[in-house]
Amino acid sequence: MRLLTPLSPDVYLCDTLTYMSTPVAIRFDDDLLAEVRSVAKSRSMSVSAVIQMFTDEGIKALKVPGIIFRDGAVGRRPAVAGCMDVWKLMSTVKINEDDQTLQEIADYYELPVHFFETAVEYHRLYTKEIDDWIAEHYRSNNEAYEAWLSQQEASA
Repeated sequence: MRLLTPLSPDVYLCDTLTYMSTPVAIRFDDDLLAEVRSVAKSRSMSVSAVIQMFTDEGIKALKVPGIIFRDGAVGRRPAVAGCMDVWKLMSTVKINEDDQTLQEIADYYELPVHFFETAVEYHRLYTKEIDDWIAEHYRSNNEAYEAWLSQQEASA
């Protein structure tokens, strides 16, 4: 669930945008602005937040070819095109990096090595973002496991 806090009629504080911004005047083609407004409305975001999100993602995708962004139950996150989320690939790399090369990891999972190379490059540039995704995954898994253990103990 995404929580939005209205700051003014046109500005919202959104969980995906946690930094201060500087106002900038931009001219948009009418059709493009209509598309942006449509996306903003469908996501319950401000026009500014949508522009900021897509600009941020576009720059990241230009810096790391092969990166896309996808929506899901846990939020919008970077992924390798044709593959999985960057955090999942990097979690696998981190677990195995002391013992295996990227090629060996890719061979084991029967995936092209460039998927892992793309994830490693994205992680190099945006380490905190990916490490936060990994930490969140482990945190939620641990919570689920603890809840399961409690259920098992209660029913025993």
